[in-house]
Amino acid sequence: MLNSFCCLFVTRVMAMRAESASIGKIVELTDAATSEHDLQDIVEKIAELYGLRHVVYHGSRVSDELTSKPILLCTYEKNWIDRYFECHYFRIDPVVRFANERLLPIDWSELPNNTPAIKRFFGEAHEHGVGRNGMTIPIRGPCGERALFSITSDASGRRWQRDRLQYARELQVFAYCFHNRAVVFHAANHGHSIAPLSPRERQCLQLLAQGRAPKQIAADLQISESAVALYISSARRKLRCINRNHAISRATRLGLIHSL
Repeated sequence: MLNSFCCLFVTRVMAMRAESASIGKIVELTDAATSEHDLQDIVEKIAELYGLRHVVYHGSRVSDELTSKPILLCTYEKNWIDRYFECHYFRIDPVVRFANERLLPIDWSELPNNTPAIKRFFGEAHEHGVGRNGMTIPIRGPCGERALFSITSDASGRRWQRDRLQYARELQVFAYCFHNRAVVFHAANHGHSIAPLSPRERQCLQLLAQGRAPKQIAADLQISESAVALYISSARRKLRCINRNHAISRATRLGLIHSL
């Protein structure tokens, strides 16, 4: 019995190391991504590494621009994507509704399925090979962005109950990393550009993000405090932000300053 326990323990440790390696590889690929096309490849890689049926990133609000377009990166078949939008299923999809109300991962088995319309929706999803099980991670960005990161699986109910905790643990943080990259590329691709910040503007914002007061920033950079205020105000206007915290969040997201 002891030998069996030891074997089980070693097997689980090896599995945990493999899981860690998988998420580590995905994070490296995401950090190295240079385009939305690269992110699409990563979505497909996640499905492969975790043995999932599908992986979906849907950025419904990826900017505070009124003309911002959504982002969809997924492994779904095109006929299901077309059907989903053709039938306006986003209006009744319980995943969308519940994700707007929650912050923690949502297991699709917890969603209501008690109206003819929703039953028809889930029935069609099954027919189009969406998967037996699903989980969605709601994403809330620092500048009001909204996105969903979903995975689906054809695993048995027992295996899904076992594995979903691992998926939630590993992918919840990763989903935000992926989202940040998607937002940056989307802004570049759809003309949500900003005027370039000067070196001084970036320095002042960086130090402000590190918790330095304007007086301390002035001493660090050997300039006047009024000059610091001017640089920060100018950077805020260029970034089209309503206050300093908003400017720090957007500059970090766009890679103009470093996150701490």
